[in-house]
Amino acid sequence: MQSLLALGVRNVPVLARGTEYVFGQQIADVARFVGIEAAAPVPLEPSVLIARWITILHSAQRICRQLPADALARPATDARPGTLGDLAWHVFRIGDAFVECAEGRVRDWVTVSMEPPPGGVTDPTALCDYGDTVIARLEQWWQSLDVDSRMGRGPVATFQGDVSLHMFLERQTWHSAQHTRQLADVVERRGVQPAWPNRDSELAGLPLPKAVWN
Repeated sequence: MQSLLALGVRNVPVLARGTEYVFGQQIADVARFVGIEAAAPVPLEPSVLIARWITILHSAQRICRQLPADALARPATDARPGTLGDLAWHVFRIGDAFVECAEGRVRDWVTVSMEPPPGGVTDPTALCDYGDTVIARLEQWWQSLDVDSRMGRGPVATFQGDVSLHMFLERQTWHSAQHTRQLADVVERRGVQPAWPNRDSELAGLPLPKAVWN
């Protein structure tokens, strides 16, 4: 933390060299920082991303209904701090944080996305209800955009600096998708088939890590 604060940042992943640093959210930024020529993958179109994100959140709702209520207060896995309920809430909270940042009300979307509900998560139904709220908010945000914004143009001001709306949308789409993979893994380890029949097609084209937990 002292090293991070000395650089003037508070969040990871960060790659630093002396007093220079780059955030590790985009592989193209990391490649430039270390002097490697790397062809950046072409992201899905914004209209595809928003539709895919909403579809994934619906899948996350189905998986949440498979989570036992008595497991929500326990860790999802030893590889991740916090409770299973916190992780499930975070899947949807990412959407709230995205809209707050995209509309210019906050810059630190990470802190907003990690905020748990008051009193914690104790009921799968509450998770699904919150998912409905976030999905409706994302749909309303998308409908409010002008033509240029729907093409992903224009910057979004974040604590990491300005990023393109297109890249920010892709980042948060696969962010929710990765955590949905983790929820599915929790269900699978309990011997239950996750209610995610179209998993492969919903994840196709997203720059997800190979590991489910990292």
